[in-house]
Amino acid sequence: MLLNACQAIPAFPTESALPNSSSSSTPFLPPTQVVLPTLIHTATVKPTATEIPPTFTPTEIPCLETTGSINEVSFYSDMLQENIKTNLYLPPCYDPDREEGYPLLVMLHGQNGKQEQWINLGMTSLADEWITSKKIDPLVIVMPLERLYLLDSHLSKFDSALVEDLLPQLLDQYNLRQEWAYRAIGGLSRGGNWAVRIGFVYPEAFGRMGAHSFTTFAGDMSRVQDWLQSVSSYRPALWFDIGETDHYRQYSEPFVLYLQQNQVPLEYTVNPGGHTIDYWAEHVDEYLAWYTKDW
Repeated sequence: MLLNACQAIPAFPTESALPNSSSSSTPFLPPTQVVLPTLIHTATVKPTATEIPPTFTPTEIPCLETTGSINEVSFYSDMLQENIKTNLYLPPCYDPDREEGYPLLVMLHGQNGKQEQWINLGMTSLADEWITSKKIDPLVIVMPLERLYLLDSHLSKFDSALVEDLLPQLLDQYNLRQEWAYRAIGGLSRGGNWAVRIGFVYPEAFGRMGAHSFTTFAGDMSRVQDWLQSVSSYRPALWFDIGETDHYRQYSEPFVLYLQQNQVPLEYTVNPGGHTIDYWAEHVDEYLAWYTKDW
């Protein structure tokens, strides 16, 4: 019975028993292996923001200098055929690239002084104080030495050397304003005489001219009429001051009065005092304020 049962199970048909393709019956398809798709698990990565480093913007470090520098500099003069030794004051935080440049003040010493005379009188230390406190704008102060200070003014070419040799070099080598109104020249005693002569012979050189304890050079009184008749569109601002007991007042005052009689705009101040260091030191603040008031 067991054998018969086994025989009752039909055998798997052989290839020869498979119907041919021409048969109209439905072909028998052998069982095929079913391949299940492989599941790929992809982890979802949440995008993170790209970290951008902070932009570093350099900030200008403010200058904290409260004192300018004073250097001895020599400028060659073709007119004199020698160097002009000069003390040159640069203000605190002097910037050679400052867009507007710096005003220029040229201060001349007296006959018995040297190029450090205005430093000793306190002008540069006062400039430091006023610039730091923003009372005045920064400026450059140039104090040249007149080596042959006893030479007769008619023989000396010091005035021409200052204007034709020194001034162009200063304007070229330092960051100075080019406008005439931002240049001034002054001096005491003999230095004031040179400032006056430059103011009238070279009116286009400086917009301001100050003469402190002016003594006049011999012959300048007779020249002033010709100076006033010269044609120039430049008219520097003028200021004369002198001590009431200064023995040179008898020579300088007629010069000033002649200018006033000819309607030349100017300021004239007579103060207590004489022809002394104490007088100039007492008024150095007035001098610096006058030269810089429009700067």
